[in-house]
Amino acid sequence: MILAATANAAAATEAALTISPINWVWFIGAVLVFLALDLGVFHRTPHAVGFGEALMWTTIWFSMSMAFAFWIAPAMVGEQWTGDHTKLFITGYVVELSLSMDNVFVIALIFSF
Repeated sequence: MILAATANAAAATEAALTISPINWVWFIGAVLVFLALDLGVFHRTPHAVGFGEALMWTTIWFSMSMAFAFWIAPAMVGEQWTGDHTKLFITGYVVELSLSMDNVFVIALIFSF
C-alpha cells in the first residue's frame, strides 16, 4: 500500500509542467535583474564581509527562494503545481546549500595547511 502511494506520488511529480513563454520571460528577466543588483549595485566595491552582512544576505536570498517555492512558481505554473513540487524544490535547495557549506569547510581545511 505504501509503495503504491509512493509510486503514484513519484509519477505525479514527474509529469511535465506547462509554463507559458511570457512566464519564462518574466522569470529570466527577474533573475537577470537580481544578478545585476547583486553584482553591480550592492557589491560594486570589494570589501571585507562581516558576520552581520553575510547573515543579512543569506536571509534575503533564502527568503527569495522560499517565496519562489511557495508563491512565484505556483503562480507561474497554476494548478499543475502541487505540494510535491514544493517539497522537491526545497529538498534540492537544502541539498545544494549543504553541499556548498561542505565546500567551504574543505577549502578552509586545504588552506589551513
